[in-house]
Amino acid sequence: MIKGLLSVEARYFEDLHRLTSVVFRPSLVSEYPQLFHRGNWSNLGIMTEGRHVVSHVGMTIQDASLFGCPIRVACIGAVCTDPDHRQRGYASQLFANAIEKARKNEVDLMITSGGRSIYLKAGSAPVGAGHRFTAPFDLSAREQLGIRVRRVEHDALDVLAALYDREPVRFQRTRVTYERAFDCRFVMNRSADFLVLEKGKIPLAYTVVQKPNHDQDCLQIVEYAGDRLVLREALPLLAKRYRCLSATLYVPSWDSAFCGLLKSWRVKATRAHTSGVYLVVNFVQLMERLRPLFKRLDGEDSDTVRFSETKRGFTFQAGSSTHVVKDRANLARFLWGTTETSLKSTAKGTLGKHLESILPLPELWYGINYV
Repeated sequence: MIKGLLSVEARYFEDLHRLTSVVFRPSLVSEYPQLFHRGNWSNLGIMTEGRHVVSHVGMTIQDASLFGCPIRVACIGAVCTDPDHRQRGYASQLFANAIEKARKNEVDLMITSGGRSIYLKAGSAPVGAGHRFTAPFDLSAREQLGIRVRRVEHDALDVLAALYDREPVRFQRTRVTYERAFDCRFVMNRSADFLVLEKGKIPLAYTVVQKPNHDQDCLQIVEYAGDRLVLREALPLLAKRYRCLSATLYVPSWDSAFCGLLKSWRVKATRAHTSGVYLVVNFVQLMERLRPLFKRLDGEDSDTVRFSETKRGFTFQAGSSTHVVKDRANLARFLWGTTETSLKSTAKGTLGKHLESILPLPELWYGINYV
């Protein structure tokens, strides 16, 4: 008999490990301690048959900050079903359960790694209109401002945390979050190194880089924080350190200063979505939590904009002007934008001017919070 559980019980965890080993790889549980640590078992949804786990949807619930506005974010990962039990809707049911659980836990936004149909059918969508930059190795001829790249030791994790806490768009992390990521050295699905960038003995920035495979000629930077000029000048040093021909990284649309610095070097750039797909869980709650940001962007008149969710869809209203987004996928695209087009321009009149000021919303980047 198939049974669904909203959270893993201790007696099932060993068999969950077996399932992830079969579907993914034996090392997956140890590579994602943010998801699989015992304190998060209540967020691991499973389907069981007898004592065997046949399907799983994992979730973490974390706080984040968008330019000082606190929101709650659920991250979904390690979604899998035993090969002998597929095509029965188990993962879709567990994903729906996770959305409902997130809603009850006052989550605003759900980010899911990957773009499978079960996520898209539920209203998730790829969003963001940032840039993926690729800096070629020949930039090493430039002056490096006396920057030194040093591998992070365990006692320097507080330095990383302090640098990250100054970022305007970030997850609200504890030291334990850094310790889990640092101890397993696995970030965004690859083995990773943590590097601090110093001038003299002063730490000014840091990066997390995925270790390149033997046949790779490009270094992937999967998290950064700190002084943007130092980060730009360090790119060729990082490439040289790993004997790569270039270094690449994603810069979100809100980080315009870093984009400008990289473009001034004529670094190759392509428009790109942020990592994962976004699902708006609590629309009105999210927008109300972001009102302080809207006031900074649009002035006191932003208070006249109202938000509501009905069977018709998701409504934005200012005075007599209204704009309705009919489904969650288009809502995510409308709020965060896409690489293809700006949907906010479809709103008219006074409302359209307000939305031009407050949208797109700043996108979150996973980094060590990836599951």
